[in-house]
Amino acid sequence: MALNTSPKTRRWISVVIFVILLTANVFTTKLVDDWNYGYSFATGAPLVSLADIGPSMRAHAMEMNGRIFAHALVQTMEIVPPILFDVLNAAVFVALLWMLYRISRREGEENALLLAVLFGAVWVFTPVFGQVFLWMDGSCNYSWGAFAAICWLYPYLRRFLRPGEKGKNGKWAAWCVLGFFAGGYQENTAVASIFMAVLLLLLTRIYKKEKTGPLPWLSIAAAMGGLLYMMTRPAESLKGAGEGNLSDLAGRLITALDVYSRLKLLVFFFAAAFVFCCIRKTDPDRRILAVVFLLGSLCSNFVMAFAAWYPARCMLFPTLLLIVGCAVLFADIFSGGKKTAMLCVSAILATALLYNGLFGMADIVNTWRSVRANERAILEARDDGIMDVRVPMVKIYTQYSALFDLKYLDTEDPSSWPNRAMARTLGVDSIIGYWE
Repeated sequence: MALNTSPKTRRWISVVIFVILLTANVFTTKLVDDWNYGYSFATGAPLVSLADIGPSMRAHAMEMNGRIFAHALVQTMEIVPPILFDVLNAAVFVALLWMLYRISRREGEENALLLAVLFGAVWVFTPVFGQVFLWMDGSCNYSWGAFAAICWLYPYLRRFLRPGEKGKNGKWAAWCVLGFFAGGYQENTAVASIFMAVLLLLLTRIYKKEKTGPLPWLSIAAAMGGLLYMMTRPAESLKGAGEGNLSDLAGRLITALDVYSRLKLLVFFFAAAFVFCCIRKTDPDRRILAVVFLLGSLCSNFVMAFAAWYPARCMLFPTLLLIVGCAVLFADIFSGGKKTAMLCVSAILATALLYNGLFGMADIVNTWRSVRANERAILEARDDGIMDVRVPMVKIYTQYSALFDLKYLDTEDPSSWPNRAMARTLGVDSIIGYWE
């Protein structure tokens, strides 16, 4: 298994993944909210420089929502050349995958198969993949937020697994800044990561009987401060989140359970692998770590019962946490000598990855072609003096297209959210969509 432990193998896997994601990003153009975030929420004028973003975000907090950090990044990406976002977004995906790998692998062991399995699981099981990993607005809000949260959580994981290892005070102080950023980035990601950090510190103190010191708690307080800052922006009070009686809450909990049922195959694998690891008496600390990730996944999911609605893109963090929990157990079973069984699981996942990958990439390219064709038609109509334009709606077939489960254009109201900004940017009076 020298090939599996070779650093060169992991580097090549990373390069291949980066190329795949970069290709998918290049074939994903500006869509829906991306058109609107090219304009200042303060003045309505097109964004020209980074200096425009501060006033825009202050206005955004008054009328849209409290995700200041996430949407400031969206507007930053609107200013830079599109290829820069494509490269950066692909790099963030690979970096996120590497963080998941570092958490999942066993101490002192390298496992290229585990890295490949993580990629396959993320590709196959992430709901609305294109929305959270390819769409500019969705990526900046969800996958970048997940990366920030996982990075912030990492020292708490190390402290639990290596209780004798003391972090430098300066690093923990600096971690408070990241804590505030991660806590104020995206709602269910922030709540789950704070919950997991608290749980890991309590396990370190009670189960491991190790002193934690005040600085890790201070970073958690900073994350809670970031969450409070996000949730207390004036626009948040306009959304009516969590309103209603106990019956309404019960209904939203049932909805959250129904949404989580999309991950039933991962839950089944987790349960089977956990029972097997208990029977084989694998490392108890890693079994506890897997359960922490399962609980974090459930927390990230069911906290959405207190939200006004539960878009599928909010499933990203629950999915990633559950994948990591499964990967921790996978690595233990693989290391424990049951390589054949885990290779069979990997082969099944590889088959699903190949099938979904081929059809997914085809759908991404098809969406790009259709959207670009419509944009060319709009520009040609403008040049011919036609200022009110009708274009066909784009047909979407898989969750890998960034338009999956999104409204490309309104078919009735040309003044609606996506239509208005798209028309303004392309220089026509109005755009309306129609189904062929």
